[in-house]
Amino acid sequence: MISKSLRLALAACLWLPSLTTAAVLEVGPGKQFSRICQAIGEARAGDVVEVQPGIYNGDVCQIRTRNLTIRGMGSTRASVRAAGQNAGGKGIWVATSTVGTLTVENIEFSGAKVSDQNGAGIRADPNASLVIRNCHFHDNENGILVSSSPEATITIENSIFEDNGAGDGLSHNLYVNHVKQFVFRGNYSARSKRGHLLKSRATENHILYNRMTQETAIGSYEIEISNGGRTYIIGNVIQQGAASENNGMIGYRLEGGHEMNPSQELYVINNTFVTQGQQARFINTRSTFPAVLRNNIFTGGGTEINNENATKSNNFTGNPGYVNEESLNFTLRPGSPAVNAGADPGATTGGFTLKPTRQYQHPACADMRPIDSVIDIGAFENGAGSPASGQPARCGTPQAGAQAVVNGASFDSDLLAPGSIGAIFGSGLATTTAQASATPLPLQLGGVAVAVNSIPAPLYFVSPAQINFQVPVDAKAGAGAVLVTVNGSTLPPAQFRLGSAAPAIFLFPQSTRAIAQNQDYSLNASDNGAPPGSVIIVYMTGQGAVSNPVPSGEIGPTNPLAEALLPSSATIGGQTAAIQFLGLAPGLVGVLQANLVVPAALAAGAHKVVVTIDGAASNAADVFVAAAAAQ
Repeated sequence: MISKSLRLALAACLWLPSLTTAAVLEVGPGKQFSRICQAIGEARAGDVVEVQPGIYNGDVCQIRTRNLTIRGMGSTRASVRAAGQNAGGKGIWVATSTVGTLTVENIEFSGAKVSDQNGAGIRADPNASLVIRNCHFHDNENGILVSSSPEATITIENSIFEDNGAGDGLSHNLYVNHVKQFVFRGNYSARSKRGHLLKSRATENHILYNRMTQETAIGSYEIEISNGGRTYIIGNVIQQGAASENNGMIGYRLEGGHEMNPSQELYVINNTFVTQGQQARFINTRSTFPAVLRNNIFTGGGTEINNENATKSNNFTGNPGYVNEESLNFTLRPGSPAVNAGADPGATTGGFTLKPTRQYQHPACADMRPIDSVIDIGAFENGAGSPASGQPARCGTPQAGAQAVVNGASFDSDLLAPGSIGAIFGSGLATTTAQASATPLPLQLGGVAVAVNSIPAPLYFVSPAQINFQVPVDAKAGAGAVLVTVNGSTLPPAQFRLGSAAPAIFLFPQSTRAIAQNQDYSLNASDNGAPPGSVIIVYMTGQGAVSNPVPSGEIGPTNPLAEALLPSSATIGGQTAAIQFLGLAPGLVGVLQANLVVPAALAAGAHKVVVTIDGAASNAADVFVAAAAAQ
């Protein structure tokens, strides 16, 4: 049974309609509020606080409102200066445990100091998730400090962290404690004061397309992943100067394991490492699990990694010929031996694509990486990148076209399958926003048409920056290409992988929580877990061939059901979960339903569910298990 709450959850993934209307509270000269924290105190759940440029001295507070967005409105960031004040002895703004997800955009934070020397520009209490975009943190004791919280997620994009730290070596430009997932993308972190440029204890880390440079500062590690965890370090520029007090550049699991960090997977792909002044330990690890190092540049001398089990390929040691090393311009000169010398790094067994799609552009931008037939070694492709969509206006205007094609459930892999749901991200993909209102899904929507390998694709949703579509059921496995046509004009094609199956579990927005129902059809949640031995219904896409095929754009049938034909298996919490049914969800287009039996031995709490079809594993998503009934 498809409940209303389930339909809303799936709608948030497929159609992205506005389910609520947010109030806008304006701050600045001549506006409704003169102080930011005044507006925050008046805001209700889901509201937006818009802040005009200016200096806001001592505008400190604890934020309790749920799912609030605070956005600077000018081309110059609004500057919030502690000016000797702090909120609760913690910092400038404190996201309390009631905020859900706090989003902050285009704000500058400086001067945070407190008695325990942990004053933060933004402090996140337990259970608080953060989305930070285009912000600037400088001259604080910590730029951002995040408390441990097993369900929280932290996403930071296009932001600048510089000159933070109390000088004690225990405070850093950025410190994320034990959270579920940490994404750090397109940022610039520099000159920490005796601390790290980035320190994380997250269960999963995505460190992508950043510039991490100590320059002339007395700092420590550029990246420190204290307790391990699944970690992707891809496309970064990582530099250490002669004044650094620690010759390690990346530290991994140096403080031992932790129950929140069961994985020891470390992927170091297409980075440029430069040490200037001392022999480096480029990657210092206390894990014996085989790290993966591909397409990296190691300049300045030292040890690449102190793990004999590491898998290394297509790395370059030495100076490949940078444009201007002295000024920290580590782009490659024409004719560099690193040009066209890399190899496609492939994907993980879980389907995460390791090939970089962007490259850092200073300051704090991530351009599209202009890869030709053979990828270059290091963080940069020879030749200028192009502005990417979804970034601040200062990063440039993206060229119209599709920039990424990924599955439409978890958005973390470019592997799709016939009949599965895909998402296209880019710029100029439509001139309006529209969503399908009936089935079968239309082949044209809002003046937009999409073709997959020349086959028209049904459309769920179109907008200038995103299109959600169904891969035609008669598409064949192999190389995939999408062509988007907008009002008769065809945009450049974008590539993806097309497999026999591409399982992907739908997630709640800004979360790793699976969209799933318990046996009674209620939504599975932390306070409504599925008992051991019961059935949990997990919603996915990417099943491949089914027993009762339906045409593209049509809903899943009820009689007979359309069951997946390819070999399949599932685990919950690492234990085998029996599959009672795996097939198209009746009444929905392109949605796969997996009815799984919760293993009897699982303890209460959150557990990862993974479904594998024809050898392809889904993303690992969280489902909740209730305590077993007393005997």
